[in-house]
Amino acid sequence: MHIFEFQSYLCEASYILLEYARAAMFLWMFIEGLYLHTVVTVTVFQGRFPHVLYCCIGWASPLILTVRNLITQINALLKIN
Repeated sequence: MHIFEFQSYLCEASYILLEYARAAMFLWMFIEGLYLHTVVTVTVFQGRFPHVLYCCIGWASPLILTVRNLITQINALLKIN
């Protein structure tokens, strides 16, 4: 088997990784803003800082979106073939 037979799968896999990286980048920018807001306003009145929540939002949310996108693309590829 030649590598060209797997080219479409490699292209789809790289596209999925690109979508995950893009979603994670935007969500981490959101987390930075949320962190600054928390430091300036909420931390004065609250004793603890929700690091686990921020990590879940920053890494799990893009993963959920990417898996949903992956499932949609796999279904589209199966319908074509």
